[in-house]
Amino acid sequence: MKNLKDIRLLFVEDELLMQKSIEKILAKHIKEFRLAVNGEEGLKIHGEMKPDIIVTDLDMPVMNGIQMISAIRKTDIVTPIIIITAFEDQAEVANGADFSLIKPILKKRLFELLELCVEKLNKN
Repeated sequence: MKNLKDIRLLFVEDELLMQKSIEKILAKHIKEFRLAVNGEEGLKIHGEMKPDIIVTDLDMPVMNGIQMISAIRKTDIVTPIIIITAFEDQAEVANGADFSLIKPILKKRLFELLELCVEKLNKN
C-alpha cells in the first residue's frame, strides 16, 4: 500500500512562481519531486522516472499538457494525472486526465486530489 510519503511526483509547469510554490508545498510530503518546464520535457522525465503521479499545466510552450497526456496514455494508462488550468472549460478537455484543479491552487484541494490519486494507485 502506498501513501503520500512513498510517492514519486512529476510536476509539469512553465511558470517559475508556480514551480517554486508547488515544490515548496510538496517536497516535504512526498518521496521524490521532479520538475519539467513543458510537455516535451515532462514526457522525457516520465520515461526515465516512471512517476506515481503527474501534475501538469495545460498551456505550455513546446508541447502542451494535452499533447503530453495523450502521448503518455499511449503506453501508460495507470498513472494518475491531475491537470491544473486557469480556465474551467479546459478542465473538461483533457482526455486521459483523472482530476482537474483550477488555478489559483488551494493547498487543501491539492492534497485531497493527491490522496485520491494514492487511493487509485492502491486499487491498481
